Amino acid sequence: MNSELVIALIAAASTIITVFLTNFFTGWNEMKSKRVALKEKQYIAFLKLIIVLKGNFIESEYARVRQELSETIQMMYLIGSDDVIIQTKNLMSLFSEEITNQSQEEVYSKLIKSMRIDLYGKRKVKDHPSELNLITFS
Repeated sequence: MNSELVIALIAAASTIITVFLTNFFTGWNEMKSKRVALKEKQYIAFLKLIIVLKGNFIESEYARVRQELSETIQMMYLIGSDDVIIQTKNLMSLFSEEITNQSQEEVYSKLIKSMRIDLYGKRKVKDHPSELNLITFS
């Protein structure tokens, strides 16, 4: 074989591989970004609904808020990491008083930490407070 032909084939193959890998990783990064955005949206919706339930709300809205919270929790079970699911269940069990040995702040803090790790990774979440309060202003 001619050496010029071999060089041309190598150049063409490396170009094709580069284009393929670039497209693959671009698509993967876009999917990851969309997945993180969806998780963020659901986690924020969940936290907002918890605040509504904890704070003062119009009694006639109670059924709607509980329905939205149920839907949001089910979505979190679908898209959340294992730890987020466990911490969500722990927080929700506080409403039925199943957990007696952990304070609400501990459970809430663990949930927030799990959400942050799920969204941003362990390296981005270094010093997380051990207790966060679920603060509502009425």
